[in-house]
Amino acid sequence: MEKYHAVHEEDVSSFDLPSTHRLPTVSAAQVLEDLDDDLSRHVSTGIKRLDEALSSDDTVDTSGSKRSGGILRGQVTEVWGPPGTGKTALGIQLVASALREGQGAVWVDCAYSLCGQRLSAVIDAAEQARISENNQPASLDRDKITHYTCPSLPHLVALLCRPAAATIPTSTALVVIDSLSALVNHAFPKAPDGRKAPVPGKGLQVCPDLQSTN
Repeated sequence: MEKYHAVHEEDVSSFDLPSTHRLPTVSAAQVLEDLDDDLSRHVSTGIKRLDEALSSDDTVDTSGSKRSGGILRGQVTEVWGPPGTGKTALGIQLVASALREGQGAVWVDCAYSLCGQRLSAVIDAAEQARISENNQPASLDRDKITHYTCPSLPHLVALLCRPAAATIPTSTALVVIDSLSALVNHAFPKAPDGRKAPVPGKGLQVCPDLQSTN
């Protein structure tokens, strides 16, 4: 690490490598248990047909019946579409599904603030569905939702580059990044014709070359 700093200097942005080179130790029994537990592998979208479409063909139990699928944990899932097509609504439903399973969720706003009333309405509906299934009161722990606002792409990178227990709780089942494209488009703007915006001062650099050819 000292040799690294001698070449690249100190990392003033706190993106430095961690001091340890070991990954967290996980027993083989725990890995097998997680593989057998479908709830630990997926987060339901709340739509059965969509969960089945998102689940892989090997999501089948020993009896041959299809188990519930959804968004696979531990992977990046990109939801793309024009404005107003329900991307944020799907993210809210995923958060409610995580709470139903006793897990937590992290929500990151990149353009617009999350509507608290909208989120509460979906969680209330999830609570009612759970009550109808179990025939007993079952409130969801809304304190397991961690909310952040990232006004720029560097803020988002700083948040997720080296997540800690204080920022991303250990019980987190998924991280929803809403309107990520807004940060990317702001950081890397394009010209109206779809080409990359010209670098400021580039034209002045070309002037001496034009003079030399005349």
